[in-house]
Amino acid sequence: MIANNTLPSLLNISIITFVLFVLTGVLVWLFLKVKKNKFDNNQLECMADMLLSVHDAIILMDRFGTIQYVNLSAEKIIKYKLRSAKGKKIYDLFSLSNPKTRKKAKILSNFPLKCLDEQKAECFLTPITQAGIFVDLRLISLQQGEQYLVILDDLTEAQALQARLKYLETNDQLTRFLNRSSFTIELNMALNEARFKEATHVYCHLSLDQFQLINDAVGHNASDMLIRNIAQVIKDALRNVKQYDIVRFGGDEFGILIRNCVPSEGLQWVDYVRECISAYNFSWGSVNYETTASMGVVLVSRVSVNSSRVFSAADAARRVAKNKGGNKVQVFRKDDEDIQKQRAHAKWAGRLKAAFKENQFKLFAQPIHLLEEKAFQNKYNHYEVLIRLYDESDQQISPDEFIPAAEYYGMMPQIDKWVIKTVLMHLKQITQKIPLPVFSINLSGQSLDEEGFLKFVLDEINKAEIRPQMLCFEITETVAITNVSLAMGFIKTLKDLGCSFSLDDFGTGMSSFEYLKTLPVDYLKIDGSFVKDIVTDEVQQAMVQSMNQVGHMMGLQIIAEYVENDQIIQELRKIGIDYGQGYGISRPIPLPDAIRMHYL
Repeated sequence: MIANNTLPSLLNISIITFVLFVLTGVLVWLFLKVKKNKFDNNQLECMADMLLSVHDAIILMDRFGTIQYVNLSAEKIIKYKLRSAKGKKIYDLFSLSNPKTRKKAKILSNFPLKCLDEQKAECFLTPITQAGIFVDLRLISLQQGEQYLVILDDLTEAQALQARLKYLETNDQLTRFLNRSSFTIELNMALNEARFKEATHVYCHLSLDQFQLINDAVGHNASDMLIRNIAQVIKDALRNVKQYDIVRFGGDEFGILIRNCVPSEGLQWVDYVRECISAYNFSWGSVNYETTASMGVVLVSRVSVNSSRVFSAADAARRVAKNKGGNKVQVFRKDDEDIQKQRAHAKWAGRLKAAFKENQFKLFAQPIHLLEEKAFQNKYNHYEVLIRLYDESDQQISPDEFIPAAEYYGMMPQIDKWVIKTVLMHLKQITQKIPLPVFSINLSGQSLDEEGFLKFVLDEINKAEIRPQMLCFEITETVAITNVSLAMGFIKTLKDLGCSFSLDDFGTGMSSFEYLKTLPVDYLKIDGSFVKDIVTDEVQQAMVQSMNQVGHMMGLQIIAEYVENDQIIQELRKIGIDYGQGYGISRPIPLPDAIRMHYL
């Protein structure tokens, strides 16, 4: 695990900027007193005293590359003490190469150097007698080009943490299997192979039959151990398969893609996995629990439509296997009566249409509250708008049931438009001006992709005649990076109007830090999966702290989800997170009640 006291800063660039600002001012003051073209011994001693305590690695040299001074931090990087380095040429102590191509870096390649503006490059620095490291190098011209300052920032630990973060972004933390987003990429690649190379693959969706019973009986820690053990059982069962991918969707659900196999072979492996799970007995305390799995299988071939259809078909078959008593493998066939019944859940399309007509949707608002202790005592002023669906008996239906169905049938733009219209209608009632409350509305990728959706939003804001500053739109990281140019255009247009934007579920996508630099959002919401165990999990503490540092460097406000208790609040305060959202702050409240809190 990564302890907090060893967490490398991903933001040394900003620290270097500050150090350089102060350092350069002092250097200029010293250099203005120098009448010769070189420093004399007294001046170098003065410089040495000043640079001794500077954290960043500093090398002072002349225009020919002759080293005049190195501080302690530089000694550690170039593996030379000052007494040995002084008087030597800088290129005799280390070489610099491009981190990607490993070709010789252009910076510090031509001597004597000419007076130049500040140069900067990320390089791979290789000391003459040591292994290389990644550095951020800055070259600054001093004294009309007679002296040069080389500043090195060791990026080795930062890159190691970034690699760790990237791994955790693409893999399930509990099992280390692929997560859904990265597995979907693999499945799409398999679909392309099936279309263009006529390859065939077998995909299986499975869930444990007794998971809820075991979870209720022995609790969270035991169920986590069960999932880890089952993951190992699946992996061991497939160890002789030439090519496969495994995904954990969450809870007790897994997916297996057996690639480049004939259907009969793939089915044999799937059934063998089932047998291995059935043979495993889970023990907790003095009690043994039986484990079996329900498995749905679909053939991935050139006629397969897309990954969503593959997932849907296999899940329908899995549900049929579970309904038949579990511990079974059900192959998806369109004409199978049981499959057809299961897929009758397609009635969701009709149910959602009816829900609009019969006003079965309701909106709630969950406070997003400042965590700073004094501000925490103030009333709520920032909310996320949540949609809920109620059946004929006024029983709430989980969003996990109808949102995936709405996405599958392309109904999310209709839902998003209804939410926007309804929220704007309520916002017209607000009379509070200072501070102006903010309501965040979630937008789906389907809505952003729909032609005319941006015009719809602009028209509705104009018709409502409300202050656009009260609106914040939340888009998920996955949606944003699917079509970066489209997302940026949408964001820019509404930001120019006065709206703000939040990047939701940060950390769960494929390239979080890379894409964050390109998206002009105002808030960054750290996904709750990184927050819920932050009090006890040092890795999650490190990850949240890293995301917080990156976001703050970019001028963003940071929001943590799943803030469930006071212990999490205290930990987030220590890290410096700006806002929290979760039951530890407030449960969602009906939107009209939230609006009434902002009447004068």
